[in-house]
Amino acid sequence: MSGRRKGKSKVVKKAKGNGTGRKGASGRFEKGGPGGPGRPPGSPNKTGAMLHGTFLAAFDELGGQEWLVREARKDPRTFVRALAKMLPREAAVKVEQTVGILSNLDDSDVDALSSPEPPRSPSGEGGAR
Repeated sequence: MSGRRKGKSKVVKKAKGNGTGRKGASGRFEKGGPGGPGRPPGSPNKTGAMLHGTFLAAFDELGGQEWLVREARKDPRTFVRALAKMLPREAAVKVEQTVGILSNLDDSDVDALSSPEPPRSPSGEGGAR
């Protein structure tokens, strides 16, 4: 015998269309038809997830963090380039700053500065003569 199966082989053909009306008789999506839900935002695709796992396994096999530190000491320029590629390109930053001259004022000083009247001298007299 030659290793062939006896009898007829079955050939299964896929049916055209999927019963949802999104595919036409040709088996292709119809123009203007509704799209599917797609992959949820933020979820990794299968290839990206597989590559991520593969790189983590290789990283562990090479020695993990200790290996990375050795390589960074051998070639710091390449290490910094790789680090820069992993950091976000944009970041929202909130900056607060206290100006030194105003930080020593108490509430009465602030009130005096914001008053429309000129400040009075300590003796109670009006402005300069």
